[in-house]
Amino acid sequence: MVNLPLPTWGDERDMIVADLFDINRKISAAAQALCGPKDPPEITLQQLRVLELICRNPAMSLHQLSERLQVSNPTASGIVDRLVEKQMVTRADDSKDRRVRRIVPTPAGQEQLARLGSVFGEMLTKVISRIGIDDLKVIRNSFQVILNAIDEAQDADE
Repeated sequence: MVNLPLPTWGDERDMIVADLFDINRKISAAAQALCGPKDPPEITLQQLRVLELICRNPAMSLHQLSERLQVSNPTASGIVDRLVEKQMVTRADDSKDRRVRRIVPTPAGQEQLARLGSVFGEMLTKVISRIGIDDLKVIRNSFQVILNAIDEAQDADE
C-alpha cells in the first residue's frame, strides 16, 4: 500500500489524522483477514468510483460525470471507455438530444459494485455484535460529523 504524504496543520490535528490513517489501514487488513480473501476486483479504484456514481445516477451525461469527478471530459471519457470495454456500463443515445450520450450501468456493473460492497457488509455483520451500543453511537456520530464536513466542503466549492 502506498503511503501518501499527509497534510499538516501544525497542531494536535496532525497526530490525530495520522492515527486515523493508521487505524483505517489496520481495519482494512483485519477485515480482509476476517472475511477471507476475495477475488481481486476487475476494475481500478477510479473505475469503481465512476461505476458507483453511474449506478447512483443512471443515465448521466459525460459532461455531468466529468463535473462530478472534477476532471476534463477526455479524462472522464477514457475511464468510461475502459468500463465499456469491461461491459460494466454502456453509452446510450439521449431521446431528447441526439448530441448527448447517456452512461448507463449494465447488470454486470451493478453486480460488481454489489459484490465489492458486500465485503464491508460481511465484516460489519461479523463484528457489530461485539461493539457496545454506546460505542456504536459514537461511531455513528463520528461518521455523521465526517459527512457534514464533506457537505460543507462541497458547498464551499460551489
